[in-house]
Amino acid sequence: MVVEPQINEMPADTPPALPAPEAESESSSRWTLRNVVMLAGGGVIGVIVLLFLIALLIVLFGDPEWWAIRMQYFRDLALIFLTLQGILIVTGIAVLVLQVARFVNLLRSEVKPITDDAQSAVREVRATSAFVSKNAVQPVIRFQAFFAGVATFVSELLQLKRLARRRTKGDS
Repeated sequence: MVVEPQINEMPADTPPALPAPEAESESSSRWTLRNVVMLAGGGVIGVIVLLFLIALLIVLFGDPEWWAIRMQYFRDLALIFLTLQGILIVTGIAVLVLQVARFVNLLRSEVKPITDDAQSAVREVRATSAFVSKNAVQPVIRFQAFFAGVATFVSELLQLKRLARRRTKGDS
């Protein structure tokens, strides 16, 4: 006897089951921005503390004059690195200022005429709608209001006439 496995078929209109939200939140919550910043800050502080401890050990157990000569090389390299970094920062700021100037020029030369044209179109639409309202819509509304009043007047007259008939039939 061969037993075939049963397949639970879902109707075509039902969506597939979604994964559990706890699994997603656990994996995505590990690397949030706050955790990355805290890790980077802790790493920088750790490196600074480590360098301080190394310098302290060198001063306590080493020959300070020998280490002073060696540290001059690292100091000079750090100064060269910081100078190059300063040059890059000043160059970046200059490029930024030039880009802002180009953007302001773009706003003046291209965007301002577009906004002026848009404002002109809005003024024309306002004038057109006021004209249509005054010359087309208001007369139609007055016409309809007049005939609605006439219809109401006639309806009231007919009701008065019916009431008068009923009274005359009731009096007789």
